[in-house]
Amino acid sequence: MTIQEILDLPSMKGLKIIAGGSCINSRQVRSVTVLDAPDAYSWVREGDLIVSSGYIFRDSPELLIDLIEKLAEIRSAGLGIKTDRYIKEVSPRVLDLADELGLPLIHVPNHFAFADIIHPVLSEIVNRQARLLRYSETVRHSFFDLSVNGADLQAILENLENFTHKPFGFVDTLTGERYFFGDSKKLKASFESQSLRDALKAGISDTISLNGKIFGYLTFDCSADELEEKNCEIPITQAKGAILLYMQRRIAEIQAESRYRNEFVQDILIHNLRFEGEVWNRAKMFGWNLQGSHCVAVMDIDNYKHQFEKKSGESDFLPVLEGTKKRIYSICKTYMEGFFESIPYTEMSDSISFIIPVSDGLPTLKERLQPMLKEIQRSIKEDTHFSITIGIGGQKESVFECHESYDEARKALETVRAAAGGNRVVFWKDLGAYKLLGSLYDTEAGHSFYREYIGPLIDHDKRRKSELLRTLKAMVRNNWQMKAAAQDLSVHYSTLKYRYAKICDILEFDPEDSEQRLNLALSLKLYLMNQDLEEY
Repeated sequence: MTIQEILDLPSMKGLKIIAGGSCINSRQVRSVTVLDAPDAYSWVREGDLIVSSGYIFRDSPELLIDLIEKLAEIRSAGLGIKTDRYIKEVSPRVLDLADELGLPLIHVPNHFAFADIIHPVLSEIVNRQARLLRYSETVRHSFFDLSVNGADLQAILENLENFTHKPFGFVDTLTGERYFFGDSKKLKASFESQSLRDALKAGISDTISLNGKIFGYLTFDCSADELEEKNCEIPITQAKGAILLYMQRRIAEIQAESRYRNEFVQDILIHNLRFEGEVWNRAKMFGWNLQGSHCVAVMDIDNYKHQFEKKSGESDFLPVLEGTKKRIYSICKTYMEGFFESIPYTEMSDSISFIIPVSDGLPTLKERLQPMLKEIQRSIKEDTHFSITIGIGGQKESVFECHESYDEARKALETVRAAAGGNRVVFWKDLGAYKLLGSLYDTEAGHSFYREYIGPLIDHDKRRKSELLRTLKAMVRNNWQMKAAAQDLSVHYSTLKYRYAKICDILEFDPEDSEQRLNLALSLKLYLMNQDLEEY
């Protein structure tokens, strides 16, 4: 009870505040005790309302000043004195001190027995505590029943609104979803249009977390004092517990679903399928239609495994890297699930693979997919500073052949990354001669082939620190046209002509022989594929 609530009791008629009146609505009374000994304040506790006959101050008014200071320090609820018996008048100094320290000083009429104050106040406090316990049990049972019956987040939040009657919003950090309850245009507007950080500033926010992991934020549009009231504090506490239980259950469901989904899609990609009926039944569980033609897209994080070598000594390296990978996968899934209604996917160590339906043929699909795949790469680069290479395998008439498309997608991205670097999109059908080179570039036969034709030029560049190999690359890229190659390298035509003559001399190369040109071009591609492979 507050001092004001005690004064409002019918049985307390006659009590009045003579000092410290500014705090009568904030001072909480937990108990009532009698003080009639000079050192009795030693047994006073925070929240005690003290009543005294004033006898101990009769001959020593200074003791009253000392007592007020002590009671204020202890955070006593207030002091009631019979000022008509032993103390005929309270000095202005005492009144000023009580006002200054914010300690309510109450005049108690002489006819009041101590029991007339103690019994009604303690009875009211006990009754309030009993009502609070009943209310607390009602709230607890309400949220407990919701948790036991597997209620969703919406039902838990609606139950919270029923008990608090305060407008509030909730942000689910697992899904990013936002919920709003109550009548507050300001809070609703902020939750619908602003960033999370700004939305949380629109009211009083409370974090829902466990073991340092944040699962959500509650934001109320009301004062802090209102939230501290028991009819708000109790349901908020119970709601937070129910939300945590829901989140833990949801995480377990997501992990189980993710595990089963990954296993199923990986079974398709590695051709670990036994019965046709098994495939259709498992696909139905996830709401996937695997009938008809499909192809496989593999999105592989560039240079991911090398990060372990570069930063393995840093203490927080693994959590940061794992968080980055999850963010990359999340971006890929968001775009792909926005493009396709329901698409099977699986997450692997440093790649995520999608089984894509091909309804209008691969050329049409490619035309539709290309802008979105480029947007995925741009978003990942901007968000994480990592890049991904995307390989898309050939179209297969049955999901039972998708393992072939997966192998093609892997070979496509590995080949183009080795030949031209990462952060690229490549379709298996567009690889051309690289399909053949892709199976040779990292083999002994491949090494022997390019060493036979351009080995002397490689050795010459290393010895002389020259750029003849780069010049040869420009010539091949510009269809053996010296003028175009000179512009490509930003060198004078005479310089390019001299370098080309030097290349022909070192390699004993006849520029008019088309077969020798082909051999040099293939050798150069194989060599460059091996060089780029070392970076990934």
